[in-house]
Amino acid sequence: MQTIAPTQIDQKTRLGVVALTVANLERSLDYYTHKLGLQTHQQIDNRVHLGAGEVDLLILQEAPDLEPHPPRTGLYHYAILLPTRAALAQFVKHLSDEKIPVHGAADHYVSEAIYMEDPDGHGIEVYADRPREQWVMKNGTYDIGTIALNIGDLMTAYPNQDWQGMPAGATMGHVHLHAIKPQEAEAFYREVLGIDLILNYHNMMRFMSAGGYHHHVAIQSANAPNQEHHLGLRYYTVIVSNQAEFDAVQMRLKAAAVPFETQADGSLRFADPSNNGILLRIDT
Repeated sequence: MQTIAPTQIDQKTRLGVVALTVANLERSLDYYTHKLGLQTHQQIDNRVHLGAGEVDLLILQEAPDLEPHPPRTGLYHYAILLPTRAALAQFVKHLSDEKIPVHGAADHYVSEAIYMEDPDGHGIEVYADRPREQWVMKNGTYDIGTIALNIGDLMTAYPNQDWQGMPAGATMGHVHLHAIKPQEAEAFYREVLGIDLILNYHNMMRFMSAGGYHHHVAIQSANAPNQEHHLGLRYYTVIVSNQAEFDAVQMRLKAAAVPFETQADGSLRFADPSNNGILLRIDT
């Protein structure tokens, strides 16, 4: 991939639906509806669209012949952003009441997060942002770290109303990916997709975003690229606000000789250097 001049994507850019392959759709639906609290928006044969009553957040495609999700390739986790800290407190109480396993809980200074895994090993983060005016700048960038989540303090935000499922304001906040060559991946995301580097965390993780968000995409090193014969990430969606911004990304893809396919709805499908699929579309 040739190097081109850095640019900057539309500052209103956000993420949309994440598409995954799963081994058993019935098993996954039970997990995602009863434990994560998502609703089935649409089901067509062995593919189901899930969300919180508004836009789709996930598309699950059953693929029983694929190999299990391997460690350290493709998706590390996708992250559902809740609209309020109170909603996160409700979710935590739901997990506790139903004795649903979690894989971690962390305070990242800019956000508070719970980590889980679905039945196929796909990583999930459910989180709430702190108000942006509380994000601390350190050495010219946001101070993003990891300490233990103070559950007691979080539960002071509990609104005395039980969890009723994923709230309507939930969105896809970010994706965290593995990359076989992090520097090459960073170049792709900054120079071709056009998002900004927010933080290079000890050269182990890179956080990138549009519009000054703490991150829409994070990458960390992996041993192998995302493999199509494994269960895992099919693609995640990047949404730009208008046709001009869409065309600008398409021109950068052409200039960098990145292959892409135009889908029936006009969106573009391509992949990053580690074969993590990306779907680019215009906001509707």
